[in-house]
Amino acid sequence: MNGDGPSEEALRAWIRAHPDRANLRELARAFDIRDPGGRRRLKEAIRQSRGERKAAAPRSGPRVVVAEVVKVTRDGDLVAKPSVPSASGPAEIILSRAAPRRRTGRHAAGVGDRVLVRLDTAHGSSDSGHIVARLPKRRETFVGVIVPDVSGGLRVENCGAKPDTTHRFQASETVGVGDVVHCASPHGAGDQARVLERIGALDDPRCIPAMVAARYEIPMRFDADAEREAAACGPPTDHGRTDLTGLPFVTIDGDDARDFDDAVAAAGGPDGGFRIHVAIADVAHYVRPGGALDRAAQVRGNSVYFPGHVLPMLPASLSNGWCSLVPRRERAALVAALDIGPRGELVRAEFARALIRSRARLTYEALDEAARLDAPISGIDRADVAALYGAYRVLRAARNRRGALDLSSAEHRITLDPVTGEPDDITAVRQLDSHRLIEEFMVLANTAVARHLTRQEVPFLYRIHGEPRSASLRSLQDDLRALTGRWRTMTGRASTRRFNDVVEGARGAQYEEAVHLAVLRAQTQAEYSPENIGHFGLGLQCYTHFTSPIRRYSDLSVHRSLLATLGFEPQATYGEDELWALGRDLSSSERRAVAAEREACQRYASRFLQRMSAASMQGRIVSVERFGAFVRLGENGIEGLLPMSGLGDGYFRFDARARQISSERSGETFRPGDAITVRLADIDPIRGRVAFRRVRESVSH
Repeated sequence: MNGDGPSEEALRAWIRAHPDRANLRELARAFDIRDPGGRRRLKEAIRQSRGERKAAAPRSGPRVVVAEVVKVTRDGDLVAKPSVPSASGPAEIILSRAAPRRRTGRHAAGVGDRVLVRLDTAHGSSDSGHIVARLPKRRETFVGVIVPDVSGGLRVENCGAKPDTTHRFQASETVGVGDVVHCASPHGAGDQARVLERIGALDDPRCIPAMVAARYEIPMRFDADAEREAAACGPPTDHGRTDLTGLPFVTIDGDDARDFDDAVAAAGGPDGGFRIHVAIADVAHYVRPGGALDRAAQVRGNSVYFPGHVLPMLPASLSNGWCSLVPRRERAALVAALDIGPRGELVRAEFARALIRSRARLTYEALDEAARLDAPISGIDRADVAALYGAYRVLRAARNRRGALDLSSAEHRITLDPVTGEPDDITAVRQLDSHRLIEEFMVLANTAVARHLTRQEVPFLYRIHGEPRSASLRSLQDDLRALTGRWRTMTGRASTRRFNDVVEGARGAQYEEAVHLAVLRAQTQAEYSPENIGHFGLGLQCYTHFTSPIRRYSDLSVHRSLLATLGFEPQATYGEDELWALGRDLSSSERRAVAAEREACQRYASRFLQRMSAASMQGRIVSVERFGAFVRLGENGIEGLLPMSGLGDGYFRFDARARQISSERSGETFRPGDAITVRLADIDPIRGRVAFRRVRESVSH
């Protein structure tokens, strides 16, 4: 357990609330503690509590209870219900807003959270209290596959657990072997499960989106109230809006995009500068605080993108319709007019609620080709293309001067058969200047909004990215020494330039990808917070997310804060406590989406490999662990495990310090960056995992 674990007060409070469950197993489960150091600390807390209980006088009712937050009052107070009702305790608890809370917001809670509450009994009343700690949510559902039992019956195997983790369930005629099912397994039910619904068949790839969505508890359908609100939406009016339909806005996206959040335009300015217009869909016009659409969007947190399928944050009639900046249609937008100087510095920023009309829907590839060849492209003049790229080059140079991290990794696109849903191909996505153009324009707009809201002293969510931790830098230092054979000091004050130098120094070497991965692993995760610490990766002191409100709730919340400064929304759009809870929830939703997207891609990739007939495949080791090596195939980027048993005959030893696996028989070593030939050894269809076996190259005489 570390600084992120529960405080001593929280541990003691939980034990006092559950004296009959004050054992190591129950405490570890309550606080989701698995590491040895954390468990030792739990033992010490249990020992101390026994002494306290002996000396304590008897009390008439519990002073500390586990409760679930069920609602928010009009005054912004949270209301919680005890998880275990007590005759001597309150039925509902008002959680005081004035209760002590750490500056990190770690105790900020929202509806649905399990919390440890200390009751306020000083004045003879126990119907109010304050949060001592947030408890991990207990997962009571899982996705599994029906498998045959050795006794001839059926069991359900958990897709998210270790292989052969199965549960008993009440068999029915509606499910059979190979069916994917959503199950409930309440706490304390042992290995008993109840089938909630049949999702589909494991051998049908069209089942993957629903299967992964259920695994990560991402809703696939909107409730009737949200759908009714969306259906009532219509075209925007010009009331209170600036008419910017005459500006040459265009959208620039991938060829499979349907929700167009942003449109851009640029023109040359004085002294080598530029005026850039960034128009962002005015989602706040349609999604009102507290409404059914707002609740649905906040629960989702963001859209989730699978190959060939999207789980949108908003219903399609909005995300692909009234909110989407489709070409040749008037749309409501929040527009940032941004003046930059010849060195890319932001000179002035103005914001307006406007009407725009995009002139063209461009793809990255088409725009990049037109710019390279100075060729015409439908819907936009050559001069406007030149202005876009001129502004981009100025911003890119400014980015390089401030030393923003350059850790772009190779991306791959999975294309599906439109009928069967089977993966047809996996191809690398080339990063073009048109991709980087949009990235720089969006970073500029996000920075301008963050600076404006900070000056206006309006509460909002920053997008923050902290410096790497000291332990991560020491680990990176050891990684680099093992990979490159050279000593490089990485401890001390972290520097983006130093990281970029490391990545650049490995370019073209066989360990390039392994070094890139090691540097990436050393970084902290970006997150949302009402407290600003800057964005280390971008080299910016003030940053937020403003440019994607169709697919990110964080951006919608920032729109509301911005609109408050323009006089379109109430000034107190969000309170501080509400923002702490919102930032935590949206950071968690983002991580959930990333994990779900990764799993969906891995499941499609495993099916793609299963259909390949290649006897051998070329790959490269990206990391080594005590149980084997992870190998990434060069042609399609698919990653799988090469277990120790798949390396060959004999005993293989893992050397953590040298970051390598070696054969005791031959002395052969396997390190990150090494090229290796493998074949497909096994696919676990229930978990979508791939296992390889090494192919020894034959020696001709």
